[in-house]
Amino acid sequence: MDNSTEKQQMVTLKDFIKENYPLLSVLGVFGALFSLFYVVDFKLLNELKFYIEGIIFFMFILVAFEIWINFPRAKEIADSRLNLFEQFFLYFCIFVTIFVLYAFRNFIREFLSTILLCIYGGIANHFIKKFQLNKKVDDFANKYAGWRGTTIRSLFFLIFLGFIIIAVYFSDKLISLYWPK
Repeated sequence: MDNSTEKQQMVTLKDFIKENYPLLSVLGVFGALFSLFYVVDFKLLNELKFYIEGIIFFMFILVAFEIWINFPRAKEIADSRLNLFEQFFLYFCIFVTIFVLYAFRNFIREFLSTILLCIYGGIANHFIKKFQLNKKVDDFANKYAGWRGTTIRSLFFLIFLGFIIIAVYFSDKLISLYWPK
């Protein structure tokens, strides 16, 4: 081996925990808050309970992803205990996600229309950019001065939005055949 090659540093489980202790603590806090809101029935927060649980779970997933990113990669060599910890951390995140999807299956079904709207809106945005429809509509609308050009642009937007809403409506109807509310 060449002496100029960089020596790889051995990362142990203790080093990883010491370096990522704040993230692991925050992950524990969000996990505890989620469990608290899931188990305890708060009478005052009855309507907001599902939203709070969803937000806390989303923050839990973001922190878990940040921890996952911090696991050693190419330049560092992890010892066997850290590799085992990484595997169990992955299994833990998978099981927590499965639990939440099972526990909130009705909540997810209620927001499926919103999720579909975001997906179809993203697809529509992709096609608008790919085929440069906004530029074509602007060129066409600029031929007409004043309120006519604004009306043409507005009509294009409303027609496109109408197609998206119709797609969401029919998708929701199709899904409700298999997964009723």
